[in-house]
Amino acid sequence: MKTIALEDIIVGTILTFCENAAELGCPREAEVDMWFRYLSYQDSLKVADKLIEIEERNAKRYKEEQMEEQMEEQMEEQMEEQMDKENEDNGKEITMVEMSLDLSKDVIKGVIKYALENIKNDKKALINYGVNKILEEVISTDGDCLGDCLGDC
Repeated sequence: MKTIALEDIIVGTILTFCENAAELGCPREAEVDMWFRYLSYQDSLKVADKLIEIEERNAKRYKEEQMEEQMEEQMEEQMEEQMDKENEDNGKEITMVEMSLDLSKDVIKGVIKYALENIKNDKKALINYGVNKILEEVISTDGDCLGDCLGDC
């Protein structure tokens, strides 16, 4: 069980009080501490009740944000697991084959432009894009960049 120091509660309450002074009824031209000091006892209890409502609202909002973050993390994990399953070689032997393509620079630029405009949040497609970008550099330099290319192409 998580424990919270009394000081943390006090600091949080003071901060919430100051941040929400206008909502609690403090006039714009008044200093918050002086305004609260001169409230009647009944009015100060009303401010305290309103502050409790604000704290509860903030706690609910924080809990909802935490749940959303957890859901997003779970979805990302599930997507990564799915992508890992799709990318497993399943015992297949993978053979690299060298091939030569004779593509014009206009065709290459068109393919890259299309990829940039249409690929969004697709890891596999982005990897393919990166490989194609490297191939474009290799083609444009007639293979001269292969020695130091893969980090610099």
